Amino acid sequence: MRFKGALVTLLFVTVCFLSNVAGAQPISEPEGSKEVFANWGDYVTKPSGDNYWKGNRRFRSSNGTIENDIDLDNDGFNDDSTVYYTFSLIEPLRPNQFDSRWPEYKYHIDMQGATYFGGVHCEYLNMSRNKISQSASHIEGANPNYVRQNDGHWQRRGGPAPEENRAAYTEITLFPYHPPEHLPGQASRFHAYFLWRKAEFHSWAQVRPVVFDQNSRITYTFARKYRNIQEARFVIQDGDGVFYVSENWALYGVEDLWGDDMVLNPADLVWAPTNFIEGSDTNKFNESQALFKSHVFSDVLVAGLYFSSEWSEVETKLAFDQFRLFAAEPCMADLAAPWGTLDYFDVQVFLGAFSAEDLVADINEDGMIDYFDIQAYLAAFSAGCP
Repeated sequence: MRFKGALVTLLFVTVCFLSNVAGAQPISEPEGSKEVFANWGDYVTKPSGDNYWKGNRRFRSSNGTIENDIDLDNDGFNDDSTVYYTFSLIEPLRPNQFDSRWPEYKYHIDMQGATYFGGVHCEYLNMSRNKISQSASHIEGANPNYVRQNDGHWQRRGGPAPEENRAAYTEITLFPYHPPEHLPGQASRFHAYFLWRKAEFHSWAQVRPVVFDQNSRITYTFARKYRNIQEARFVIQDGDGVFYVSENWALYGVEDLWGDDMVLNPADLVWAPTNFIEGSDTNKFNESQALFKSHVFSDVLVAGLYFSSEWSEVETKLAFDQFRLFAAEPCMADLAAPWGTLDYFDVQVFLGAFSAEDLVADINEDGMIDYFDIQAYLAAFSAGCP
């Protein structure tokens, strides 16, 4: 720590000199883009050769809230049902870290992008349900080190792949209606939100405004199944706390886009403001009451996806991974308000983060806080921001 303290003192003197020479430096809209977060990784640990299905990877490690014997279609018969996970930006929707039944199982909640929030609501006509068919962080997602097999699947755990290079990453799977046998008159509908908060973003995006420009992108990959999805929208909470839902970009009528990517620029979309109720079991987006228009985001606080389908008698399936957000490339030296200006306050934030070994000071983004971050910060501060 004595060596690190000396480095901090040297940095303070050097940066103050640079500030005096260069003065306050305004930041114009940068070129390029930078990843804000990615829900894509090997989030589940299981011993080699263990049962593939062990461990409760369902949302919130539960089957959700189940209500049977209700009348949803007003036909006078209590033969309908609903299964839901209440909407929350406080309680994660992801699985719990541990499963008491299998101590060796672990969902790595500490990994970047592993923790997501939101809610799911499924309704069923003329049938009783004890769970959603599949609602989980499932071990069948893409792995960048492996080639997809001929049947469309990625090689699973337990196969010939060595355990240190696990074959399957984690995908988010939601099969609201996956009937083994279809009966006349049975139908289902659903809506679901999957959201990531600023606290789950990469460290650079946790302490700086996240904004969009023409180089920005929102993307995800169709991991396996994609059937009967009638609505697919992006969801963003802006810096003023207002949530915005994008226009619909669902590929309705298209099925099973194995490994295909959906890539859109948020700056090119139109958005409608909306409200969410914490703890609600509905929060369905109503397009008929929405007012869509262009919107310039000041700072992304929450980002995610919304999916839904109306009453249908066919099976409904969704599986995706690699949900990633790319924003306008930031000025890495700009760590404090007033944003767009490099000054003494930015230096203070960096010094405090460096001393505390906070990842905010990881300017070169190698996962460590060391002398090379000081070099990187000095260079960024000296160069100013475009």
